[in-house]
Amino acid sequence: MTQPPGTGKAPDSESAPDATSAQPAQTSVPQSGSAPSAPPEPPAPPPPPPQPPYSQQPHPQQQAYPPAQYPYSQPPGQYAGQPYPYPYPYPPQQPGYGQPGVYPQQGYAQPGVYYPPPYAYFNPRLWQPVPGYGSPIHVGWAGKTWGLLGLGFVNFLLNLVTLLFYRFWATNEIRTRLWHGVRFNGEPLAYRGTGLELFLGFIVVFLTLLVPIGLFSIMIALLTSQVWQIVIQLLIYVALLYLVGVGTFRSARYRLRRTSWRGIRGRLEGSSWTYGWIYLGTTVLFFFLLGFGGIFGMWIMPIRAIWLRKPIINQSTFGGQSVRFIPDAGGLYKHFAIAWCSSFGAFILALIIMLVIAGSSALMDVMPGTTKRSGVSISALQWALIGLAAFGWVVLTVIMYFYYQARQLNIFATSTYYDGGRFRGTATTFGLLWVWLGNQLIWLANILVFLIPLGIVAYFYSGSSEQTMRAFENNQNLQATVIFALLIFISIVSQVTRPVMLARSWAYFFNHLAFDGGIDLNKLTTSSEEADGKTGEGLAQAFDVDVF
Repeated sequence: MTQPPGTGKAPDSESAPDATSAQPAQTSVPQSGSAPSAPPEPPAPPPPPPQPPYSQQPHPQQQAYPPAQYPYSQPPGQYAGQPYPYPYPYPPQQPGYGQPGVYPQQGYAQPGVYYPPPYAYFNPRLWQPVPGYGSPIHVGWAGKTWGLLGLGFVNFLLNLVTLLFYRFWATNEIRTRLWHGVRFNGEPLAYRGTGLELFLGFIVVFLTLLVPIGLFSIMIALLTSQVWQIVIQLLIYVALLYLVGVGTFRSARYRLRRTSWRGIRGRLEGSSWTYGWIYLGTTVLFFFLLGFGGIFGMWIMPIRAIWLRKPIINQSTFGGQSVRFIPDAGGLYKHFAIAWCSSFGAFILALIIMLVIAGSSALMDVMPGTTKRSGVSISALQWALIGLAAFGWVVLTVIMYFYYQARQLNIFATSTYYDGGRFRGTATTFGLLWVWLGNQLIWLANILVFLIPLGIVAYFYSGSSEQTMRAFENNQNLQATVIFALLIFISIVSQVTRPVMLARSWAYFFNHLAFDGGIDLNKLTTSSEEADGKTGEGLAQAFDVDVF
């Protein structure tokens, strides 16, 4: 087109606004008889940032939210409204999260936001605490050890006067002192149980279980044949073994319900009868494998320990928050294999040494020029070598036992999760061995202090009355009575140092226990005695005490 005469070309800076301002007028008011023009297309969105392959995505533990913010990773309706049960949270939302090729679309935590199932990611060895989540928890022991010797002496005197009737109140007082020695962030645990609850629980179990079982055994022995006696007695032993499992679970429930920290209390849900079947089944399986496989049947011990620990921890809550136990069975079996193979190898080596010594002695006896003797003659030096080999095997077996116990303690601690963290054990082989040896020496010294004066008195009395001594030697019933009375006396005397030995064990355990991560203390709920009930009252409640 040609411009009208008399008009010049406008500068670019002035013509551009005129063109843009005139364009909406042309499109907003269409001419008659012409079709309206289409609106302009929106600008293309920028491409999403490139995502690494699914296999290279960072582990969810390294970028995690508090676990209580997310429900189960399952289809809707199945676990609606329930809290997130696992000790590790889901990864946070990311661009493209849930798209094919980035993350698998399995389950969801929020509508429209998809997450993989919990077991798709979790590996206990890769777990990392959430940085900055909650409050750090410091675990330790600040109680007395030898300071409890006075309490033990008082318990000894009261048990001696009451013929062990006071032992329920003595046990309760010892627990109160031990619980108070445990520190979490410098604040002690509190034990809310009473000796009366323990006594009532024992009376209920004694009258409703032990007495009927004893009377039933006597009736069966009088009324049936010998074959049926064996069968029924075996069934009674199985029933008692089942009740031991039931009592173990209810003992843990009672102790946890009577434990509080800053007004926050624990609970243990679940069925003790179900746990009794687990205990019975694993125990029968253990003895079955031990009977048919010998020492090879001991390989069930690690998985049995896991089976017995898992139901108790996974059904425990503290302050309304669940405790989770996710064990590392492979790591536990690795340490068990080291301990078992070391002990078995030492046994084979000691046996070879004994056979070589015995064989060399037999060979020397049949060589020409030697005096013929009946049997194999072994010199004093050879006996010393045999004893040294046997002693070396025993020592190595004991060391390997405590090696496995220390590793099991550490693995079970690391497998226990609570809120935003998990526990960590640092027990060592020789640390546990030292605690055990110290406790045995303390117990032995305690017994000797009381038995030596008693033995001196008995010696002078028996020396002055030979007739009484001969009567004692010829009377088996009198011997059994004296032995039984001596065992009762040792049981009562052991109460003197029992608090000290327990305190030494607790001190080592809690001084070698740590908590990695944090706990949101604001989420923990407190409870009172009235809200939680009086566990010691009533038949069903009284069964929940520590009587087995």
